[in-house]
Amino acid sequence: MKKHLLTLLFFIPLLSIAQSNYKKGYVVNLKGDTLRGYIDYKEWEHNPRNIHFKDALNNKPRQLGTNDINYFEISGLEYYERYSLKISTDAVDLANAPNGIDTSSRTDTVFLKILEKGKHVTLYAFNDAIKNRFFIKEHDILVPQELIYRVHLDSNKGNELIAENIYYRQLNALAIKQSPDPKGLIHQTKYLSYREPELVRFIAMVNGEGSNMKKKLKNIGRNRYFVGTGLNTSTLTYVGNGPFPNGSSSSSNSPLLTFGFDSFTNPNVGRLLFRVEMAFTRDDFTFANSTNTRIQEITKFNAAIIAQLIYNFYNTDNLKVFLGAGLSLNLSTYPTNDLTITNLSTTQTIHNFGVTQNFWAAAPIKAGIVLNKHFELYTTYIKPFGNMMTDLITYHIEQATYQFGVNFLLGKKK
Repeated sequence: MKKHLLTLLFFIPLLSIAQSNYKKGYVVNLKGDTLRGYIDYKEWEHNPRNIHFKDALNNKPRQLGTNDINYFEISGLEYYERYSLKISTDAVDLANAPNGIDTSSRTDTVFLKILEKGKHVTLYAFNDAIKNRFFIKEHDILVPQELIYRVHLDSNKGNELIAENIYYRQLNALAIKQSPDPKGLIHQTKYLSYREPELVRFIAMVNGEGSNMKKKLKNIGRNRYFVGTGLNTSTLTYVGNGPFPNGSSSSSNSPLLTFGFDSFTNPNVGRLLFRVEMAFTRDDFTFANSTNTRIQEITKFNAAIIAQLIYNFYNTDNLKVFLGAGLSLNLSTYPTNDLTITNLSTTQTIHNFGVTQNFWAAAPIKAGIVLNKHFELYTTYIKPFGNMMTDLITYHIEQATYQFGVNFLLGKKK
């Protein structure tokens, strides 16, 4: 079974090589003409330089970039505008923070992602390998202005990390110019971090009733919840010189109960997600020698909390094929762990035999499919990092587990 699962895990990534994700949208070329059709919507970590566009789903795609179009949108999901502008190039992460103030920049032609747009101002984002940046453009200004956030190491203060929140002053000036009641907004800038949710909320307040992005964007939440059940198949195997021969094993099949939640990196695409899951199982194992003069019975209850990254290699609305891996932290109790030895007319029972592991960790590997957005079918292989039972010297017991389950995904999700 393990060999089959590993083979499946090897071939699953091949499903994503040629897969596309065309969504309705349109582009505006450099002449101002609007071309309606379909855009290959990716989970872009960085702002795209190029897109693939079809005027009909059965037609061949065309690659369009900043030399071809001024604007494109995936309807109800994401919107981009082309600008030639100055972009800062200083690093803002601690590992690469410069010694002294770095005001370096480059001039580039890029697609800026529209985050908020209203009657007064538009907020944009531009992400690349260096850092994430935000830009604002008032409607009487031709080119967006970057909201400046810098960090540097100050050698005069023992290489202390200094943050320059220049964007505070920029947003204060914006509030004074555009808001009829700027005092409340100015007060908020003192606590405003350089993050998308907070900046979007602030610019929406500046725009007031003129904000229209919420009406344009589809209401797709980042999180979803699930409950599930399935079959848990565990096998314990003696290794070494123990009460049973080396290689002796016992298997248990038991119900599996799960619940948890998923958080998508980009809910509009739904390809990569982080999952937190709780799982509960009960296992019953029986070992016996060939003459039944030595019998061991083990009952184990287990509760696990599992953190996983899951990637949908094949990702369509009605069918997804995924692979996941993560870390499982487990708490096990053993209400029964008895070794019974029969010699002629005497019987001896040793309770709580051996040294059991109550806290243990594992690295689960999961593969499965999602059907019609709501039904997830999966198999999981779990191998603990340590041993489940031992006498510390001559033997130990190893565990391997397979799970086969179905989860019901709650809510409207990608």
